[in-house]
Amino acid sequence: MCGDGRFAEDFRWTDSERTDDPRDVLQERCVTFLDDGRANPAQRLTARDLAVLVGVEPDEFDFLEVNVDDTTAFDSVVESSYTTEVADGVRSFLQSWVETGGHVVAGQTSKEPVLRLRHKPFGHESYGFWAGSIYPGSGNLEVWFQHLKPHVPFDDESVRNEFRALLNEAEGVDIAEAKIGRRPSIGLGVFGSPNAVEQLSRAFAFLPRIARERLTDMGTAGSS
Repeated sequence: MCGDGRFAEDFRWTDSERTDDPRDVLQERCVTFLDDGRANPAQRLTARDLAVLVGVEPDEFDFLEVNVDDTTAFDSVVESSYTTEVADGVRSFLQSWVETGGHVVAGQTSKEPVLRLRHKPFGHESYGFWAGSIYPGSGNLEVWFQHLKPHVPFDDESVRNEFRALLNEAEGVDIAEAKIGRRPSIGLGVFGSPNAVEQLSRAFAFLPRIARERLTDMGTAGSS
């Protein structure tokens, strides 16, 4: 397929005797198509997705925690690369995360500054989770379903799906259900919409809230 999700006009099977429709073949493998004939972009696997599937963490060893509270380098890239509306939206989202009790950890990959989103719902080290990371150079908010999954209550697929549904209520966000064990990306352009920022903030606030509720009900607060 081409980069826009369409079949190449000169597509031919390598087996000259094959006559089946390639679209039918992909649909049998759960690929969905839009009304205009393009493969659904929400199901597209990025190079990062493929790396995770084979057990490779692209950034796991390409991340250096610098002054973890110093977001100067990150802020500089955001302010110089995006509109005022997007930059303000990113700041508002991060402020909302901090207001839930979350932490913003500043760092650097070999290519760009990065902020990672950490939360300790009970205020101590015995239970905590990473929720995502923002790459201003690449232009993405990466949602870390993969890193949530090992922890109660996010090991419950229905909880991760509820989080996904909340994210998808934001304008411009469409994360496929197939990605609730991966690290799908949301383009930073959506932060130019105040309504999208509000909904994304609400979605991420769901994480510590549901963790507190479920763990308290189980009588296991503070264990992971």
